[in-house]
Amino acid sequence: MRAFRHALFAVRRYRGCLLAEPVGTGKTWVALAVARAFSGEAACIVPSILQSQWRDVARAAGVEITLTTHEQWSRGARPLGSGLVIVDESHRFRTEDTRRVAHLAPALVGRPGLLLSATPVINRLADLIAQLLLFVRDDALAAFGIESIRSSLTAHTAPQALHHLMVSGTIAPGGLPRKTSRWVTHHGSEELLMSRIERLQLSKDPAIRTLLLGGFALAEASSPSALLATLENYHLLLLQRRDADRNGRGPSRATIRRMLLGDLEQLVLWDLLQPESCDGADLTLADLPVLTTILPDAKARSATSDSKVKLLQTVLSDGRPTIVFVRARATVDYLRRILTPRSRVAWCSGSRAGIGSSHLPREAVLTWFRPDLSSRRDLAPTTLVTTDVSSEGLDLQRASRIIHYDLPWTHARLDQRLGRARRFQAAHEEVEVIGFRPPPELEARIGLLEALRDKRTLPARIGLRPARSRPPAENQPAKFAASEMGPARYSFVRTDGFSVLLAVRLLASGKEVSNLVLVQDRGGYWSETVAAARSALDAAHAALPSSWNMDGARRALDQADARIGQFVLRTAGFLWGVRSLSPGDRQAIARLSTLASKAFTRRDSRLLFLVDRGFRLVRRGHTLGEQCLVNQIGLGKSGAALSEQLSALPTHLDPRPPIQVEVTGMICTAPSGQGTVSDGFRYLAHDD
Repeated sequence: MRAFRHALFAVRRYRGCLLAEPVGTGKTWVALAVARAFSGEAACIVPSILQSQWRDVARAAGVEITLTTHEQWSRGARPLGSGLVIVDESHRFRTEDTRRVAHLAPALVGRPGLLLSATPVINRLADLIAQLLLFVRDDALAAFGIESIRSSLTAHTAPQALHHLMVSGTIAPGGLPRKTSRWVTHHGSEELLMSRIERLQLSKDPAIRTLLLGGFALAEASSPSALLATLENYHLLLLQRRDADRNGRGPSRATIRRMLLGDLEQLVLWDLLQPESCDGADLTLADLPVLTTILPDAKARSATSDSKVKLLQTVLSDGRPTIVFVRARATVDYLRRILTPRSRVAWCSGSRAGIGSSHLPREAVLTWFRPDLSSRRDLAPTTLVTTDVSSEGLDLQRASRIIHYDLPWTHARLDQRLGRARRFQAAHEEVEVIGFRPPPELEARIGLLEALRDKRTLPARIGLRPARSRPPAENQPAKFAASEMGPARYSFVRTDGFSVLLAVRLLASGKEVSNLVLVQDRGGYWSETVAAARSALDAAHAALPSSWNMDGARRALDQADARIGQFVLRTAGFLWGVRSLSPGDRQAIARLSTLASKAFTRRDSRLLFLVDRGFRLVRRGHTLGEQCLVNQIGLGKSGAALSEQLSALPTHLDPRPPIQVEVTGMICTAPSGQGTVSDGFRYLAHDD
């Protein structure tokens, strides 16, 4: 219930929210409940594999939905439908320069929405930027002293105010099965083919050669069949290169990546190394003779069981329902072929699925691992071998064990895999997780475990998990209710512990947007930390009360005036639109200024209205879609085209609210003088 209230409030106030509850805790149900309360219907953007699941839940929740898929948005813009927009598995939209983000962002201008992801941070804190800015403006947290969400997420630790835009940790884990974990290291008895592969020249570019070697090492760590498929693809590319050289054109970088590394999740650094055309310099034809001696050995190994699959057979021998996650489609084929003679193994990879040697629809295969399986349990397969195509969003609670046969590159993927079985209404009270470490010789080449360790702390930095090391609370700004100052929060006391304790808050349109507690020590130094505020409160509660002194209260306010002014500038100042401008914003302002002069000269009231709307938008923070519109304004179009652009600007810009400064509490060290507490309250709360 708390998650629902928080998400609904954030959507209404900021027009967007990230629902980042753990995997398996019912984010779909919460999102549809918010949609029902907000508008009664929803436009859902989901992975294609989850369409039927979303239809079933929406039908049960009584919410009318319009479905489009991530894959459809990658191919181009689509009609969105009406109502609240829900983006499931939103971490797939974490990169701004992808086609799916470029197509979706402009379509979301003016639309409120919910982002759903248990693992929104994959590689860095900046993964949150594109996701949040799909719906939320860059200056949405200005009232909390954050001028720009984009700038704040480039830091080492995300700002605390980010919790206003995110829902996490509101669902108690008691309803989830227990988790037990163990790791096994597969020490291969076979000689590694990598020692021979490393003799290949691969590429004249050292960086590309390193990435290619990493791809071969990942393949060998996965299975003999995965390595064979990668070597065969490389052999095919060399033959293609030899033929292409006759036409003066070698294979492109994209072709090399797709055929060698696309199925192995190779490092994202590949895109940074070379231009799209490799000009024939990436592959070395001298590798052909050496490769022909390696291929027969790789083919022979793929036909037999290796030591890794024998270890897997030992683990699976207890018949416990298990999901085995692998990286490569070739490994799925290898495992189902090796394991099938002993048991009925279900498998799923991309668009292909089946049980044993039989091919079946993917949905039919996954149904055997759903919690509502009621008939012929004796015929149900106990093992599902799958790629990460089944690691997001699916309810597979019949499984009580998750095996990471191949480790992914990110901790987020580990969590997604676990979430298939560790969900509400699971069929078991405990879910076992077993991770297969690569052989030490291959791990030294890949560095997979080190990469996982480096990314393990990312969720804690945005508050999704308890951080092991956080700044002490007493060093944070003191922001708490003035009621904590006690019943005599406007008073003078006799103590040497401090000089002035002052509680201030800012209100916009009658609502509190920020608050602050200031403490002045006996030397006149002002502090805003929790430690100083707590110390002053303790001293005040232990001190003897004294009579109120109006002149002393005025002097204390005069002394605090500069500090309060700084507080107003760093909070209310942002609300009034004071922010840094991007080059695109400056271009748009210059263009609008020219257009405004023409509109004044022509006395064109409609154009002046549109220009004013443009100025108001440019001076505010933007969503990704709004930034696209602003950039288009600055491109220099004129006439009807520019008027059309201005007409397309959002009209839901909130006016800059009037700011009120209110002192909600004040305790001072007693000087001489007369007065009453009630007099002070009236003076502070109303007259000033």
